[in-house]
Amino acid sequence: MPIYRTFYQIDPNSFLPFNDAPAYLSGTVSAGQRDELVLKGHCRYQLQDWHNIGGRTVRLKPESFVFSVNAIAKQPLGSYSVGIIGGPPPSINVSHFLRNSLQLYEEDHGVNLYSGFGFDNSGKRTQFGISAPFEPTNRIHSFSVAYDAKAGILTCAANNLPVHRIRAKLDDFQLEIRFEGVGVEGEFEVAVEQLYYYPLADTNTGNVASLNGW
Repeated sequence: MPIYRTFYQIDPNSFLPFNDAPAYLSGTVSAGQRDELVLKGHCRYQLQDWHNIGGRTVRLKPESFVFSVNAIAKQPLGSYSVGIIGGPPPSINVSHFLRNSLQLYEEDHGVNLYSGFGFDNSGKRTQFGISAPFEPTNRIHSFSVAYDAKAGILTCAANNLPVHRIRAKLDDFQLEIRFEGVGVEGEFEVAVEQLYYYPLADTNTGNVASLNGW
């Protein structure tokens, strides 16, 4: 584990709200009073695809960094994810499955597990998962996604446990926090706090300024 010389707290208002499935997901994505990002609303039952409501940053410059958060879910419904999103691939994501249908069109509900998934530069998708050691709701779960620019490796972790890694080279990218639900219906609320950005090099890419970091 590297020693981080400097870290910056990200302004949650740097995450711009989006909703790619307003027919199934309704709610708000907003900054809370404790500098947290709050995803809150209603998920309708559907078994068609993985849809998302959440927030993403402006496009950032590739550099070696770690992005870490603490998250607290209020209801055991759906899943929420933290990710580094290139566009098109690569990407790396770590998700906390609270309660979801893991296989579309089947009533096979995944409960309280961490999943790391992503795409390499060729578009190949890989995924790994581990069981969460704590209660899924009303307690803190810690997540991080990271990029090693020199080695060309994307990684993700949950509660300091490595979950997945992908060998890939990033161009411009976005950080993303989102909620999704498949095969479930009900209210959801996730507070994502202590949004920290750790640049691991001395070069000034402008990412900290773009994130309104302090």
